[in-house]
This record gives sequence, C-alpha cells and structure tokens, in this order.
Amino acid sequence: MEYVVSLRTAQNDVKAVLNLEVERKARVAPLMNIRGDDDKQVVAFLDNWGDFPYLLDVSRFPPDQHDGLIVSGVLHSPAGGYQAKRDFYDWARGRNAAIVPVVSWATGDSTREIVQCAVQLERSYDTIAVVVDMSAGNAEIEKVTRILDAVENPAKLLVILNVGVKSPPDLSANGEVLATITQIRPYGITRAALLSTAFPNDKPPSGTSRIVTCLDILWQKAAQTILGDFELIYGDFGATNPTSPLEYIPGMPVIPFANILIDSGWNQFRDGKDKEFLVYPNIADAIRALPGYQGDDFCWATREIGRIASRVDNKYGNNGTWNGYKINQHICAILSGLGTTMHGSLEDTE
Repeated sequence: MEYVVSLRTAQNDVKAVLNLEVERKARVAPLMNIRGDDDKQVVAFLDNWGDFPYLLDVSRFPPDQHDGLIVSGVLHSPAGGYQAKRDFYDWARGRNAAIVPVVSWATGDSTREIVQCAVQLERSYDTIAVVVDMSAGNAEIEKVTRILDAVENPAKLLVILNVGVKSPPDLSANGEVLATITQIRPYGITRAALLSTAFPNDKPPSGTSRIVTCLDILWQKAAQTILGDFELIYGDFGATNPTSPLEYIPGMPVIPFANILIDSGWNQFRDGKDKEFLVYPNIADAIRALPGYQGDDFCWATREIGRIASRVDNKYGNNGTWNGYKINQHICAILSGLGTTMHGSLEDTE
C-alpha cells in the first residue's frame, strides 16, 4: 500500500474507488469517512471493495455533522471509549474483514476516552490507525504519545499526520510534522502516513479553464527525502477539499465542471449554464486534447470520458457523476507518479 486517500461514503466517492482495477486496489487504502442518513453507501463499499486493506472512520467534515447515520448512532460520542464507534467498526468487520479501524477525536475530547478507544481496538484488530490533526495544537498532537504509552504493541499502529489544507506545511525540524515524527520514533515506529490537500475550494468561471499545481506530491516527496530511513506513505483527499462548502445547496446554480490530473497539475474546466450537462462532451474533447493526457484506456474515468466524447449515447452525467470521475482519475494518476521514492506496506506495521 503506497497511498492513503481520504474520502467519504458518498455515492460518487464510493463509485470512484470501487471502479479501481485490482492491481490499483492493492496499492491504495481508502480512508472512508462514514456519512449519510443511512448505511446504504457504507454497505455498497464494504460489500464490493474486496479483500484489500481499507481504513474506516466517522466523518468530521463540517457538512456531515448532522447526517442521520452519525447522529442516530451517536458515532462521535466519546462515552465508553467511543463504544458506539467501536461497535460500528465491529459491524463493518462482519461485512469486510480487511478493515483498519481509525482512532480520531474532536478537540477537547477526553484523553482518557481516546486512549481507551485505542487500547480496546488494538486488542481486537491486527492494525489500527490514529489520525492526528496537525492544526489542533500541541496538546492534541501529544495525545498520540499517550496512546503509544498505553497500547501493548505500538508497532500495530499506523499514525496518520493530517495536515489538511495547510499544504505545504513547515518542514523544518521544529515544524509540526517532523517534530511529531521525532516524538513517535522512540516507540519503534518506523513509518507514518501523511494526509494533505492543495485542491482549491473554488472553481474557475464558466467558459474558462485553469491549471492548479498539486503541491501535495511535491512537499510529501520532499519530506521523505528529509527523513531518509523513516518511511512516509503518501496521502491526500482525492482531488477534493474538506473545507469546501457542500457541492449542492437547493436553488444554487450547478455549472458543469471537470478536473483531471496530469503530472503535478490539476487541469480544470468549467462551462455552460445551470445544469447544462449537454456541454460535457465538449469538455471531454478538451480533456482528450490536453498534452500528456494518459489516454482513454488509462482508468475507469478516462474510459468514461472517451465514451462521452464519442457521443454514442445521451449519457453525459452530471456534476456528481464527474466528481466520481475526478476522484478515480486522480487516484490512478497519483499511483502512476509516486514511483519508488515514497512507498510502504500497511501490513508491515503489524
């Protein structure tokens, strides 16, 4: 596993990862953040992902906080060492045993409950992940050492350093990333995963296109070079931005939008009027004409782009459909670009 991609259990996020080829599934571990008013998309993912490691957490993205599945299941409650969340993990394991449960928390949650959650999960699972919010301050970051002090086998933990939208972060010795790695090394931890996004939270005006640099690739490879023998697993949010507003609010205009990653640049296109999805074949033409375009056979998304450009039917999709294409193509392009300078195996943390 070379890549942790943080997504949500939304329909098109799920489609994006389920349509990865087997050889790509073996290299990427989706970190699926539970959301929704029911478990339909969670079940769709669990039942169809296959026997490949995946990480499961409860979404803390602001748009998801009032979703029925989270609220009715009290899945954010710290009570009993996050008993409700741990029960949900056990239910998920019953459907797909390749789960890696995630320990995460909100600022201010009881350290005791966080540690108890980690201890209980470590006793029951071969590997667990701990997501550390690097923007939450030293008191929150230091909770990872409390966890490492308490668990029986720290080597079973995959520590994920979530930089969020602060991309690139400070990579000096005193910056949060390297300082945290210095803290966890004495526990025998020899690898960690990074998580960041430089994906913009806005879109170009209709009728225009632009290229946005994917800084995540650049700074995470630089961090690996600095650390040398300490292995870093690449991680991002799959060409999404967790701070962006909801994709759709009733009454707002929906302008067709597409995104494709080539080398280290996101090529973004926006065209047409509100819900004028008939322009998508034109956008598909523009994508296929880009220098460096990987070709229609590169992945599920590009096969769909090729079909839409051919105009063989009237199935051009909508913004949600193309969001799935965006995520799928991004994952495949990242895997192609990682090379051998940043890689690791989730199984090696056991």
